[in-house]
Amino acid sequence: MLKKSIILMSIAACSLITTGLVSPSLAQTTEQISLGNAKACAERCEATLKYCTDKKGKYGEAHMTNIIKDCITACKTASEFSGRSSQYAKDAFATAAKACIECAKACESFKDDDKMLATANECRKTASNMQKVASAGATK
Repeated sequence: MLKKSIILMSIAACSLITTGLVSPSLAQTTEQISLGNAKACAERCEATLKYCTDKKGKYGEAHMTNIIKDCITACKTASEFSGRSSQYAKDAFATAAKACIECAKACESFKDDDKMLATANECRKTASNMQKVASAGATK
C-alpha cells in the first residue's frame, strides 16, 4: 500500500511539473537563457583566445584574436547592460549577436580543429538567443 501511494504521489508530482502548475517562476526567460549563453560564450572564447595565442601562426594573428576579443567584450557588455536594466541592453544584445556570428565564422575556418569548432558552436548558440532578445527588445 505504501509503495502504491509513493508511486501515485510521484506520478502526480511529475505531471504537475510537466504541466507547469508547480511554479512558473522556475521557467527561464529567453533573456535569462541568453545571459547564461553569454557567460558560457565569453568563458569559451577566453579559453580559445589563450589557445590561439599559445598555438601561434594563423591562430595567433591579430585579425583572429581581435575577433575573439570582440566576442568576449560584447558578451560581457550585454550581460552588464541587462543586469542593470540599461536602456542600451537591446542594442548590446544585437551587437553581441553580431560579434558572436563573426567569431563563429572565424573559428569555423579551422575545420580540422575540434576546439575551434566547439567555440564556433557556442558562439552560434549564443548569437541565436541574443538575436531573439534584441528583436523582442526584452530587458528585465
